[in-house]
Amino acid sequence: MTSVLEQQLSKLKAALSTLESYNFPTKYNSTTNDNNDTAAVVVDNTQPLLDPQILHRYQKARDTYIQQRCEELYLQHISTFDGSQFQFPPLPTEEEEREVAKDVEMVKEKLIQTAKNVSDSFQKMQCLHLTFEERKAEIGRIVQEMEEAAAGKEDDVTMELGTDDEEEETKDEMDATQKALNQKKSSSSIYTDMEQRVQKMESEGMTLPAHLEREDWKERRRVKMLPHLAMKKPMYDNVKMLDPEGEVLCTISTKKGKWYVSKNLATWTSPAHDHIQLKFQPKNKSSSGPKGLYNRSDKQNICVSCGETKLHMRHYVVPYAYRTLLPLKYKNHLSHDIVILCPNCHLFCEQKRQVRMNEMEEELRRPGEEPQFKTDKSLYHVRSCALALLRSREKMPKDKVLEYERVVCQYLNLPPLHDDDDDETDDKEQPQLTKEQLQQAIDVQYQIENTSFIPGADLVVQSLGEDDEKIEAFIKEWRRFFLETSKPRFLPVGWGVDNSVVCGGD
Repeated sequence: MTSVLEQQLSKLKAALSTLESYNFPTKYNSTTNDNNDTAAVVVDNTQPLLDPQILHRYQKARDTYIQQRCEELYLQHISTFDGSQFQFPPLPTEEEEREVAKDVEMVKEKLIQTAKNVSDSFQKMQCLHLTFEERKAEIGRIVQEMEEAAAGKEDDVTMELGTDDEEEETKDEMDATQKALNQKKSSSSIYTDMEQRVQKMESEGMTLPAHLEREDWKERRRVKMLPHLAMKKPMYDNVKMLDPEGEVLCTISTKKGKWYVSKNLATWTSPAHDHIQLKFQPKNKSSSGPKGLYNRSDKQNICVSCGETKLHMRHYVVPYAYRTLLPLKYKNHLSHDIVILCPNCHLFCEQKRQVRMNEMEEELRRPGEEPQFKTDKSLYHVRSCALALLRSREKMPKDKVLEYERVVCQYLNLPPLHDDDDDETDDKEQPQLTKEQLQQAIDVQYQIENTSFIPGADLVVQSLGEDDEKIEAFIKEWRRFFLETSKPRFLPVGWGVDNSVVCGGD
């Protein structure tokens, strides 16, 4: 009887130590006021909240491990036990049994108190959850009010399309409002991207601000054009080319395989037309060996970054603007630096790559070099006034309409449409500029091209000269940049930064 009580006592002590070692209230600490009100809950992020399911799986796995370990030790002990020195333990006295029973009751009381503390902590967690939901709803209302304010600000701006100085002032005000709105959205973590914001506002019956409608329209147009921009057929056919001895040289397209067969340079070696064997001995077998693994390996028709299987686009690791200006040997019969990306990954890489290209070109330009186009501010002002009259005449104040019409008439060498005494007459009864006259002012060439300007791509390639080492380092640098930005997970086997940059190179 005593041994059973001792076993129960040891189990209870172990359970008590387990519960006491995990400090449940440390995740949510409560602060009481003078009225012992525990409604105020303070979050402590020093210890992550333990999921009950994870705790249950952990306990189950631990019990299984302990049981298996005990069985192993028991079998090991039985195999070496001879029983010659075994002695039964002495029976406990009544006083010892009373002490054990007393300890058992004490442990039970502690377990009950610990369970009560756990229940209190759970109630505090529920209280905190309700407080968080209320705060989330409040932030949502604040965001809605700021969006409506931003929409109203844009409507005011469209009614006051004016000179360049006025447009800059209204633009600064819009930027400040948009900045505050973005800070509020980022702090509330309610909207993560433009699509979620648009869906949220549409579901609540809210009117989208003009800038969000424009961004949403641009995104919808891009998605609609994707089937037309994507490749119409798979990029890789994986037709293996064999030499006369049967060794794989490389993989080619079906079109090229048919060309070899039509010229009587090779024959199909399989009914599926996925192998051709040359009838002549090739001069260069650079594809053999470890360095030619990329040429011999099969390529998957999936996005090398995310693995998408539909709507593929060709992505040039070395930007196409630079690749076209490189010597022929660095691009002829060399598809190593042309990979497959899905539209989203392609757009992301293009944005990152354009930033890098701008940085390289700015480093090579001389300080104070004039841009490609010079802007005539007076002609630009004429064009801005004509655009405002053509698009937003009804929303503009009367004095602005008169001012802009004077600017356009002065440029077109037309007599003034209004006298100073005609300001009080009805706008519909006054003569107006025709659409053809406004369009003539809009089509004015306000930009003057700088003939001495060197495009950025030409500037970068000219800096490389004809030095093969510089060109090779330039290509490998773009390969490393591609790996760092897109982080591809599905590159063809054998693709690498240090692979040859010319066809047939070692």
